[in-house]
Amino acid sequence: MQDVILLVSTSAIFIFGYFLMKKLDVFLENNFEPITQNQITQIALWRDSKKSPVVDFFIGCLNKFAVDQSQM
Repeated sequence: MQDVILLVSTSAIFIFGYFLMKKLDVFLENNFEPITQNQITQIALWRDSKKSPVVDFFIGCLNKFAVDQSQM
């Protein structure tokens, strides 16, 4: 009897998770906005306006992996 209860409860959790993820997929699909070049520029301007050693360190690390858009 314990095995049946375990099987039913586990199945119910998986089924609930499946429907929950389907609803999340629909929500994200309806509310997703691709990032535009204007938003990237605004982020870069904000990043330049904040000066701190920690931020400068991480910017330097990230710039090592940055892709040059003129080469694309």
